[in-house]
Amino acid sequence: MARHSVAESFNLYRERLLQFIRSRVRLLEDAEDILQDVFGELARADGAVNPVENAAAWLYRAARNRIIDHYRKKKDEPFPVVYDEEEDEYIFDEIADILYGAAATRFVFGRNTNRS
Repeated sequence: MARHSVAESFNLYRERLLQFIRSRVRLLEDAEDILQDVFGELARADGAVNPVENAAAWLYRAARNRIIDHYRKKKDEPFPVVYDEEEDEYIFDEIADILYGAAATRFVFGRNTNRS
């Protein structure tokens, strides 16, 4: 199998890799950032002593690792608390995002939380 340049790999795998990332990350902007990071990492690795031989496998592994990092980073963000004076109660913003992040992390790892 012939080894592809970074540009050829980008053209060959960009769309499918973005779909893979997008299916695991809620926001398109986050998915595009991850995609950019993965191809940047490929460009750096390609010039290394041991260049990447199987670009597809390497890209999907790197994307999966970046997705995991993305959710770990979100987990470390402080939990926003807002006080609603009209309702005289605390409102916890982004609860859905946090819960979604936990569910998506389980999805990335392939764990099924439904126990029937």
